[in-house]
Amino acid sequence: MIALTSSNGSEITPSPIMRPSSVQATPQKFKPGECWFDTTGQPIQAHGGALLKHDGVWYWYGEDKTAHINSEVTWMTGVSCYKSRDLLNWENTGLCLKADPDPASPLHRSKVLERPKVLFNAATGKFVMWMHLDELDYHFSRAGIAVADQPEGPFRLVRSIRSFTYDYGWPENDPRHQRELGNAFLDFNLFLDDDGQAYVFFVSENLATIYVSKLSADFTDFLRPERLGITWARILPNRLREAPAPFKYDGFYYLLTSGCDGWTPSRTLLARAPNLFGPWEIVSDPFVGPEAANSFRTQPTAVFAAPEAPAGSFVFMADRWNPAELRDSRYVWLPFVMRKKSTTLDLRHEWSFDIFTPKPAPTAPVLRVTKKFATSVIEPSGIQLEWDAVPGADGYRAYCDGKPVAFSDSTNLTLPLGLPGVKLTYSMRAEALAGGQSLDSNIVTLSNSQPRACYLSDFYPLKSVTGFGELVFDRSWDGSPLRLGGRNFKKGLLAHLESETIYELGGAYTKLTGIAGMNDTHPGGCGFFVIELDGHRVFEKRLPGTNETTATIEVDVTGAKSLRLLTLAPEGIANGHSVWADMVLTPNSK
Repeated sequence: MIALTSSNGSEITPSPIMRPSSVQATPQKFKPGECWFDTTGQPIQAHGGALLKHDGVWYWYGEDKTAHINSEVTWMTGVSCYKSRDLLNWENTGLCLKADPDPASPLHRSKVLERPKVLFNAATGKFVMWMHLDELDYHFSRAGIAVADQPEGPFRLVRSIRSFTYDYGWPENDPRHQRELGNAFLDFNLFLDDDGQAYVFFVSENLATIYVSKLSADFTDFLRPERLGITWARILPNRLREAPAPFKYDGFYYLLTSGCDGWTPSRTLLARAPNLFGPWEIVSDPFVGPEAANSFRTQPTAVFAAPEAPAGSFVFMADRWNPAELRDSRYVWLPFVMRKKSTTLDLRHEWSFDIFTPKPAPTAPVLRVTKKFATSVIEPSGIQLEWDAVPGADGYRAYCDGKPVAFSDSTNLTLPLGLPGVKLTYSMRAEALAGGQSLDSNIVTLSNSQPRACYLSDFYPLKSVTGFGELVFDRSWDGSPLRLGGRNFKKGLLAHLESETIYELGGAYTKLTGIAGMNDTHPGGCGFFVIELDGHRVFEKRLPGTNETTATIEVDVTGAKSLRLLTLAPEGIANGHSVWADMVLTPNSK
């Protein structure tokens, strides 16, 4: 038992999170988001981690959060190491890197250690760990490098360094002192290419840009002398991305990243490049369905190739952070298969590696769709989809008007209601991850009451993605009123740049009115507001984040089937909160 002292001097003794009797000692399947116990029945403490396979054994390194009991106690204890042969059952080998009792050390318990990753250097025979070292204000921003002779450690810190200096236009009074000390080193990951060259991806420029650099021959430093475009590169500049998770498939490099939103989960994007130094392009948002906007409440930490599986079979490793008690943060591992230069990451309740075994595409399911009622039989609360299990299927994808909207590994789903009077068609396809999709199920058409004048913010869109967080209805992020041009608004949609929101209109409406602008309560930034009807742009306006600048919207939507609201970042930095205020749809008079 660890005895700790809180900020007010009182002793805190953490109670263990013990394995309940209903949990099997030898798990047979991955259960994303559930508490994962080691072979002694204790919760695995390997947060922000990644895997290393050596001599047939898997090693899982991560942050030990045992001491993170509540918001008062957040002391660093070190890096955990676990080992396994099946990737399900993990033996705790202890702390492979321990906190240093010296207050001057960057490894002192009062400091921050995040996202440890380990590579084996075949030339030196050493195991090399990189980590993000910081202080509680996150202004230290350094890379820590440690080495060991054995995968279980002990690791010894050999370096604490900033990256190279690059003048991206350092801010005045930069608290990280990057002009003098070198650019910041924040969230990162390691990558070992097929030719044995190692790389480090890391967030710099005060979170704005990701860098990628070759490592030295012994993996303990950046390759020097550093030369932009030769030994390192800026990728995804000014996109405000973090938590990089690189992998390689079919000759191309891929990178999953989250938004920069602290402990709060945000949108994950997939980028692709023919070369590690670029050019990189964002190719997709791999999550679909409810909670896709926050990546099923996860943040990427690593990707690894599924063992003994066909090429293109991978596992997405993510953390589901619990900032109120970090030691009880959970792990979400999800299987995926690369297809057509992209992929889809689906939330599954449980799975095993046989999901990657090739199999025939399943037959189509039979779909039943009804309105769902909560406490009233007058106003429906959602759309209930149900179907019978299909042999050979390990999941089912729901479509609304031909667009994928959700995934389930059970036999039911609840989707939000459409706009009043809009007829929506629903269909379903059965899927085998390693076998493809079935043909479409039967199509069911359903509508919600009759068309009527309504606020957009009273209904959930068919799809919504934002730069950070989720679409917010009728308020600001902090709960304060929406405020544009010095006025408060009771109704509206707020999203962090950049965002996309789609509603199905079904030809039932004739006019859309409202006011667009950047939220006064979060000044700064600049938004480019766009409205599209059935893929055709009908409105566009650049609006700076000032109290005086708004745009009045009055758009003819007669006959339109789909409405798409976009807010982009024309200056390249996704900063600011965009608002579509008092957005009212008026129906046909018939």
